Amino acid sequence: MDTDAARLDIDDAWRRFSDGLRAYLARRVRQPADADDLLQQVFLKVAASPPDDVPEERFGAWLRRVARNVLVDASRRARVRKTDALSPDAAADEDHEAEWTGLTRCLAPMVAALPAPYADAVRRSDLDGESQRALAVELGVSHSAIKSRVQRGRRMLRERIVACCDPIDGDGMDCAPDEPCS
Repeated sequence: MDTDAARLDIDDAWRRFSDGLRAYLARRVRQPADADDLLQQVFLKVAASPPDDVPEERFGAWLRRVARNVLVDASRRARVRKTDALSPDAAADEDHEAEWTGLTRCLAPMVAALPAPYADAVRRSDLDGESQRALAVELGVSHSAIKSRVQRGRRMLRERIVACCDPIDGDGMDCAPDEPCS
């Protein structure tokens, strides 16, 4: 398909399908502006890789599938952003630096007390910020195995925190990092 024909097909697709796709996307996101952004991403993907084997009568269904994939990608990116906001650099502003230091002093021995595979996975993934995929490759195990280790390690760590630390006014936890916790 030459570029002029592809451009005409995309222009035609925009006229024919953009309103329906915008409505489809708007029902699945919180902000109307997000639906517009996602719609643009759909048509950018189509422009970058125009279909050459999709029959004209199936083009609308194909576009909806592209839109669904764009939604899934956006959802994954949003989850990554949420976890990035929990990193030590993002959470440690000047007002909370002492609290963060105390929490780190409290967590380090608790993480170290976990069984070795879980302690290593939690420390490297959550505290050191290594990607789970890279960790899996380095250790020679599947990505699924590392994800399981991290999840089990987090669960064990949470149980330890609940057992060792006292809640403070529903706003935090009081840990005594210098005292051993069993």
